Order: sequence, then structure tokens, then C-alpha cells
Amino acid sequence: MASILTNVAINVVVPLIAEKDRRIRLFSHLSVTESSADAGAPFLAGVLLALWSPGYLYGISVAAAAAALLLFRSLPDVRSDIPIPVAVGGEQRSYNLRYGIALNFSKGPLQRLSIWSIIYNCGQSVIMAVFLVVLFQRTGISSFEYGVMSASAVGFAILGAYLPVILSRIGLRRISFLQLFGTLTLLAYFMQGWGLGFLYGTACICIVWISMMLDELFSAGSAVFIATIRAEIISDEERPIATAANRTVGMMSVVAGYSIGALAALVVSPSSVIFVCGILMALGSVVLWGSSSGLREAEVTCTVRS
Repeated sequence: MASILTNVAINVVVPLIAEKDRRIRLFSHLSVTESSADAGAPFLAGVLLALWSPGYLYGISVAAAAAALLLFRSLPDVRSDIPIPVAVGGEQRSYNLRYGIALNFSKGPLQRLSIWSIIYNCGQSVIMAVFLVVLFQRTGISSFEYGVMSASAVGFAILGAYLPVILSRIGLRRISFLQLFGTLTLLAYFMQGWGLGFLYGTACICIVWISMMLDELFSAGSAVFIATIRAEIISDEERPIATAANRTVGMMSVVAGYSIGALAALVVSPSSVIFVCGILMALGSVVLWGSSSGLREAEVTCTVRS
């Protein structure tokens, strides 16, 4: 819950304190920091567990949480000139969840970005519902080896989160790279579905490992691009409810995905669930490529506001 609230707050506050190219840099740096912590914390915890008892680690966690709270209290207040919602047709405008969801699907660019997010979150969750079962059955991989795979894959998220900054420096169109990154993210799951559906042993491990690294690399870059584009399209007045609604839809997609994956595995084999889901996510990438007109509209909007 805390991470969700933090994500919503970041996507609302960053556009208020940063403009133009500073936004993509700030979103990127925040993502790099988060990914670095995700990659480094498990390694550090393992080293400390080898030296100390678990009780000391809990104490360090409590101290780190207290330090984070003190840091947040020291941050200056962020104030803006966002207008108070005015009456429309004699009635006060209601900024509720339904309005936020409708806002995310009302405009061409936001609609396409929202659909991509649903495909990604739901598809990923369908696969993860049965992923470990199939991986262990087909490879006999140990928990230690899987831990190494996961940690090394997360390291690619650090690079992926920084790539948008590099690409913005050389003046390339971020809309085009969003299409490319988003498509390659979904295709990584097709690759994963193929590996878990047809391969065994070392070959399966290699394909799945590569797909995990590609997913982390391109999904991290996509997230930075999407956050930046949404910041340009959505007004300051509507951004809080639009961001909260977008996050809500994303979490609902995750719940739906895990439920679909678990139920589907009762009817067909878990490997078939992963393979079919991978194919559907690959077809979803075609939807992303087909949304070029809407994304060009987003680019025009971003250019005008910049």
C-alpha cells in the first residue's frame, strides 16, 4: 500500500517541480534509484545474514524506515496554483475514481497507454501465477540459481531506466522509443512463453533468463517514457485523480491476471497457460504499433506544451 501511494505521489509531484527535459531526467533518476535498491538489497541482506543473526537485520530495517520518515518530514512543501474544481452546468465537478478512469480512456494517447498497461500487468500476472511451477518442473533449477537469475535481471532495469535520459540527449523522438520499448517488453514474454512451453534443462534456463533481462530492460524504460508523456498530456488539475485511477486499474489487472492464470492452470497445463499468454501479449504489441496515430497526437501535445 505504501509503495502504491508513493508511486501516485511521485507522478503527481514531479510534473509540478520539473518542466520539459528535467521531467524525464527526474523520473529516470528515481527509477534508477529504486531499481538499484531492488538489486542491491537482497545481496546486502545475504551478506549480513552470513555475519549476523536475523534480529540485527530487522533492527537495521527499522532504523532505515525511521531515517526515511525523517527525510520525508524534512522535504519542503510543494505548492502549486492548481485551481479549485469549478461548477459545471450548475453542479460541482466530482473528481472521483469513475471520473479518473474515464479520463484515462477518453483521449486517444491516454487510451492507448492505458490499454498497453493493462496488457502488460494482466499478462505478466497470468504468467507469474504458474511461472515457478513450470520453471522448476522443466529445469530442476535450485532456489539459489533462480535467485541469481532474478537479481541479475533486475540489474538490467537500472540500465533501462537510464536509457530514456541518454536518448533524450541525442534528440531522438521519445514517442518512437516508447513504441519500440513497449513492444519489445511484450515480446519478451512471448520469448519466455516459448522457452517454458517447448524447452527443457539448460536451454530453457537460458531463454527464460534472457527474457527476464529484456523485460526488466525495456519495461523500466517504457515506464519512464510513459510517466513523462502522461505528465505532458494531463493537466495539473486532473493529474491526481487520473494518476490514482490509472494505478487502481493497474492493480485490478494484476489481481485479474493471477486469478485467470490460476484458474486456467486447472483446465490446461501450466506450460500451455504461459505459452498462450505469451502469444496474446505478442499480439498486444501489434496493438501498440497500430496506435502510432494516437501517439503522434501525444507527441504534438507534448511539443506544444513544452
